[in-house]
Amino acid sequence: TSWPWDSPVLGHIMFAIPRGLPQDCHVELTTLIVPGLNDDVSQMEEEARWIGEKIPLHVTRFFPRYQMQDVQAADVQMVYRLANVAGKYVEHVYTGNC
Repeated sequence: TSWPWDSPVLGHIMFAIPRGLPQDCHVELTTLIVPGLNDDVSQMEEEARWIGEKIPLHVTRFFPRYQMQDVQAADVQMVYRLANVAGKYVEHVYTGNC
C-alpha cells in the first residue's frame, strides 16, 4: 500500500504547507492512525520524509466513533512504532490518545 499522494484533500494540504513555512507561520501536522487505512510502516516513512525534520508531527491513535464504528481502535504499540519510524526523519514526533 502506498501513501495516497493523489488524494484531492491531501493535494491541497501538501500545496499549502510549504507556503506557510517561508512566512514564519507555525505549522504542526497530525496523522490519525486508522487500522487498515494508514497503519503501514512504509506509508509513515514516506510521509515523514516528505514532512522533513522541521515540522512537528503528532501521531494519534484512532478510536471508533460516530460514522466509523466498524473500524477497531488503533493498536497502541503500532502508534508508538509508527512514531519511532517517523522520528528517523522528523525531529519532534509526539504520540496521542495512547
